[in-house]
Amino acid sequence: MKKIVRIIAVLICIITAFASFSVSASEEIPYDTYTYWETGADLKSASITPIYKVKKIISSSALGLEPFKTVSDVFVSKSGITYILDGDASSLYMLDKDYNLINKIVSVSKDGSQLDFTGARGVFVSEDIIYICDTENARVLLCDANGKYIDSYTVPDSSLIPKDFKYRPLKVAKDSYGYVYILSDGSYYGALLFSNEKEFVGFYGANTVKNGVLGAIQSALSRMFVNNTKKSATATSLPYVFSDLCVDKDNFVYTATGYTDANQKGQIKKLNPGGGSNVLKSDSVNFTDTDVNTSFNLGKSFNQDILSVDVDENGLIYALDSGYGRIFIYDQSCGLVAAFGGGMHSGMQKGTFVTANALSIYGNNVFVSDAGKCTVTVFEPTEYGKLLMNAIELTNSGKYEDALPLWQQLIKLDRNCKYAYSGIALAENKLGNYKEAMQYAKEGYDRETYALAFKEVRNDWIESHFALVAIIAIVVIGAIAAFMVVSTKRKISLIKNPELKLLFAAPIHPVRSFGQIQEKKMGSLKYCFIIIPIYYVVSILRYIAGGFAFTAYDPETFNSIEVLIRSVGLIALWIIVNWAVSTLFGGRGTVKQITVLTCYSLQPLIWGNIAAIILTNVLVPTESAFISILYTVLQLYTLLLIVIGTVVIHDYDAKHFIGTTFLTVLGIAIVVFLMIMIIMLVQQLGTFLITVLTELTL
Repeated sequence: MKKIVRIIAVLICIITAFASFSVSASEEIPYDTYTYWETGADLKSASITPIYKVKKIISSSALGLEPFKTVSDVFVSKSGITYILDGDASSLYMLDKDYNLINKIVSVSKDGSQLDFTGARGVFVSEDIIYICDTENARVLLCDANGKYIDSYTVPDSSLIPKDFKYRPLKVAKDSYGYVYILSDGSYYGALLFSNEKEFVGFYGANTVKNGVLGAIQSALSRMFVNNTKKSATATSLPYVFSDLCVDKDNFVYTATGYTDANQKGQIKKLNPGGGSNVLKSDSVNFTDTDVNTSFNLGKSFNQDILSVDVDENGLIYALDSGYGRIFIYDQSCGLVAAFGGGMHSGMQKGTFVTANALSIYGNNVFVSDAGKCTVTVFEPTEYGKLLMNAIELTNSGKYEDALPLWQQLIKLDRNCKYAYSGIALAENKLGNYKEAMQYAKEGYDRETYALAFKEVRNDWIESHFALVAIIAIVVIGAIAAFMVVSTKRKISLIKNPELKLLFAAPIHPVRSFGQIQEKKMGSLKYCFIIIPIYYVVSILRYIAGGFAFTAYDPETFNSIEVLIRSVGLIALWIIVNWAVSTLFGGRGTVKQITVLTCYSLQPLIWGNIAAIILTNVLVPTESAFISILYTVLQLYTLLLIVIGTVVIHDYDAKHFIGTTFLTVLGIAIVVFLMIMIIMLVQQLGTFLITVLTELTL
């Protein structure tokens, strides 16, 4: 009995301790930490164990100072000194590693005069030289730790500077070669680049204007048919401006572009030191949340806006979304490690923000300034975060065997840590455990690492079974060749049914086969009703049975109805609309004949899908050119068969064929548009009726 009482007491203590830990953890970390899983074509958000917690809130009251007017920027130097810029008050505060005030600069002294920097927006420190972006005074001031003037960067006297250029320094960075990069507020030319001798080199790394095919066509037509009215009303499309930049240890320049549009992508770029071209595969990546929402506060709307960027020693990219107050951490493959923070412009808890406007990285600590609360929040890794950062550091250093147990421990602590699956897969692959690497890469939806491991497994299998495969291939090819020779000499035919023979002859002898369909009224709808389901099934199998490295199949989001509409639905529309159009323009083909020629022409596409299913399970993405070429050729061949069949069935010349084909495509577009409109009207009518019934029942 005493043992039972003791066991119950121990259980109560454990439960109480766990409950108190949960409460304290929730109080300490009031914000969510999450990542995205790329399980299919879409991304799925998943909560993970917090990797950062609040270490310190730096405020004027904590420093024993008069209230800040604002906090314009924050920067932490390599020596660990924290610089807080209050631009509205022309004040720069310097804090030691324990966040104690060690100095305050309110002006820069030059030859007995004091240079005020009210309105400054940015601060940067290199080799104990402080760079203050004195925005309103159009200069970058360089001074020492005591505020003594050293130098300045003003607007360059160069023919490369446009006449309408306004020099308003916003951010500054410097690489190890002494080159200085200065962002000017509102400048879409890129950063101003100065050599180590202060010579203006030119503009660096400007964004480009994104313009699709339709935009290019519209622009060309506008230029062809321009008049004074159009010319005066035409607005020039300008690239988006940078909001921040930083330089990593290898002198690559990272830039951040703020809010662009509702479908914003590529907000972060990694520019090479020389040419300024983007070497980060980021053009198709949205560095904020995938579902772009708008928050409202006091009647104002706020969009997600990447305002600041920095990089740590492990190459992890930290991006600050000022719109929602979140910090996103990405690796060099643009994969999201984690996102944390928040506030939605009303965050009053620790780790949340009102107007987050800048971040800086020192070691593994993250410093975020908040102009709304006039504070700087210092985040430090949790125990889980330290484990994650240590694993990343070991992996980046090539110490995969040392990193492997850390990744395994991370998964035990949190099954939602997608990055840990990729870490294990990469470590196992580097250690030669390719099957284990494939398993973890598949669990973590890491297709790149999966392909690397799969290639090694495939090559090992081919090497060990090459003789057997070669013998089987020789026997099969020899048997086929012998049968073809014998069947040709003796006129042996495996297919006796003329209708079935016509089906298989259509892709090989299309003119003769489609002529028989028209003249001899051959062709069977029975085979069409077999071909259509086969085409639909192989279209689905290409998604769900293709190689993992090639497909983005997610059983939770996969919609077979969508595949049905895009395959069978499109064929049905072509048959019906083509018959209706050709009837008006003297076409001889009947609905049956159009159906037969269309279905018979699908055979190359069916074989193309089957080949794609097989090849994606054998090849890797780096070898995908063969699959793309083969499938494209078979698609074009199917289209050619439909063209030949349409001409033969309707007895058209080139002019009539082109005209009726254009009208058929136009008719399909009109039918699709009308169907969408009908569906929308039905939905609106249903909503209206439900609203009326709800009002009546109240």
